[in-house]
Amino acid sequence: MQCLGAACAIAAPTVPSWAAAFEGDNVGGLLAEMLSPVGTFGKVLVVLLAINLTSNIAATFYSITLNFQILVPHLVVLPRYLLSLAATAVYVASRTTPKLPSY
Repeated sequence: MQCLGAACAIAAPTVPSWAAAFEGDNVGGLLAEMLSPVGTFGKVLVVLLAINLTSNIAATFYSITLNFQILVPHLVVLPRYLLSLAATAVYVASRTTPKLPSY
């Protein structure tokens, strides 16, 4: 799967519409543009991929909160789903904040 993703990222600059969709490392936009020739079926596939990604992240965050409760025993009194929501909020905030330019 990683090889397929690398191939898509490498091929993106060669097709102008793909390059425009991939600006700013927008992988979802690239996938949507690559699947646009098949019409509605491509949109359905993009939605299924998004749902699949969400379910994978949810399980990972739940495991992270379990480990965090083991490391900090005082947090055992909090429900694990609250810590998972906090981890999700931190993740979303880190993805939506503007990136600093690198020199």
